[in-house]
Amino acid sequence: MQELSNKEIKKELLNILYILDIFLTNHNLKYSITSGTLLGAVRHKGFIPWDDDIDISMLRPDYNKLIHILKNINKIDESLSGIGFELGNSNIPFLKIINKNIKTEEKIIRDITDEGNLWVDIFPFDGIPNHFSGLNTKILDKHLRLLYERKRMYEEFPKMLDNPNSKGNKIISKINYDKLTAFYIKKCSKYNVDKCNFVRDYTWGNTTMPKHFMDDIIEYDFENIKVKGIKEADKYLKNLYGDYMKLPPEEKRYNHGLRAWYIN
Repeated sequence: MQELSNKEIKKELLNILYILDIFLTNHNLKYSITSGTLLGAVRHKGFIPWDDDIDISMLRPDYNKLIHILKNINKIDESLSGIGFELGNSNIPFLKIINKNIKTEEKIIRDITDEGNLWVDIFPFDGIPNHFSGLNTKILDKHLRLLYERKRMYEEFPKMLDNPNSKGNKIISKINYDKLTAFYIKKCSKYNVDKCNFVRDYTWGNTTMPKHFMDDIIEYDFENIKVKGIKEADKYLKNLYGDYMKLPPEEKRYNHGLRAWYIN
């Protein structure tokens, strides 16, 4: 198999994003680039130079519509399709749009890697209750999410466990993975987004923003294409990164340690 250079990986990621933008727009589904992808668009007009992934987000109602579309025909184009728990082909509680013709190897920690296909992540933004929002977030982030992540580690990355035979891990081993993932998604999406003032990417991220940010979507230059993102990028990025226009020191310029190969 032919290995891709970092430049070629970014070119293929950009192609996934370009095709996905057309697909979502044609189906009247609203999305925004988020996290480091939105930061890259604002600060660099494209990828953060040392980054190697793309994140987009959707409010849960549009996300669920996309799930419904992909359940009927799981095909974005000839090479792109979706994986995720709701599609019945993964235990991740969000969506990855993958290029099945490109194999990847992502460094998790030390000598532990995760193998898959080149992807773009799609995260749902779920409603935060207008009352007791802090308690709800604490329960999901500090308890249920940690339980899910521990179970995922046990099932998919057992080498990361310091003591697989500990009492805690023995308890984790008895939990049904599918039922836990389904329960986690159900709790994250419990509240009607339309009745909430704020939303949060509970299933995987740690970002809260006013729901109305998703009402005003504009186009951003991203490398050589146009993509969509929230107009209130400045407020969103300040909340997430602080002084986001200032480059971090080199030792904090993280990426996924991604390698990729064309599948012959």
